[in-house]
Amino acid sequence: MAFNVADLFEHAVDAVPDRIALICADRHFTYRELDERANRLAHHLAACGIGAGDHVGVYARSSAEALETMLATYKLRAVSVCVDHTQGPRVKFSAQAVLLDDDGNLVEPRPGAVGRMARTGHVPLGYYKDPEKTRSIFAEVDGKRYVAPGDYARYEADGTVTLLGRGSECINTGGEKVFPEEVETALKSHPEVFDALVIGIPHDRFGQAVAAVVQPRPGAALALGELDAHLRTRIAGYKAPRGYWLVDEVMRQPSGKANYPAAKRYAAEHAEGMRSPR
Repeated sequence: MAFNVADLFEHAVDAVPDRIALICADRHFTYRELDERANRLAHHLAACGIGAGDHVGVYARSSAEALETMLATYKLRAVSVCVDHTQGPRVKFSAQAVLLDDDGNLVEPRPGAVGRMARTGHVPLGYYKDPEKTRSIFAEVDGKRYVAPGDYARYEADGTVTLLGRGSECINTGGEKVFPEEVETALKSHPEVFDALVIGIPHDRFGQAVAAVVQPRPGAALALGELDAHLRTRIAGYKAPRGYWLVDEVMRQPSGKANYPAAKRYAAEHAEGMRSPR
């Protein structure tokens, strides 16, 4: 029975061990090879005291080693946390990948342009007996059919794209889009922040305001004013949270995935406990 991503991966290892699992630049790894690498790292992490529920910081770009680390931590029922606060992961698009705007049009590949990631090629016809979901995920542009699951990205000057996050969790504050993952990585770059989730809360003037549920490091006396100043050196000021809740443990699913609905419920139920950074 599979409990998390590592369990599902191990099922694939048993079923097709010699099939290619990962291609990274000119490097190729079979399921067996990637599993062996992840197992070696998992044994090393376990020897260092890492176990279920622990957080493992990963400072790495998109690479075979980053995926290997994620698998190793999941094998231990631990959580891998990206601590690269400079930007979101950067990737190179294939010839079949593009960005689409919210109206389903192609986004011109110029630096700074943002859109939903989409791919053409072998694309399914749609969801069975669900035309509404099919319309939301699939689009036809200039005679080509695309699938766009909802992840946003930004074109960069060097031809790569920066992954920004899921559109479903995007915060619209005063007409500006704020992606939680970008703010979360900036928050977790502060030495006294252990973990964080960023959410949108209702705001009379801006529609939504950026807020954060933060887990300080054990024994830390987190000063929100200093944290706010720290953030503004890394992200635009309008992306900095306007309110905070400090908690003993951030809401995550057993797999380590962010539990945004739980964070939003906590914020709504403890509205009076929100603290301002200023």
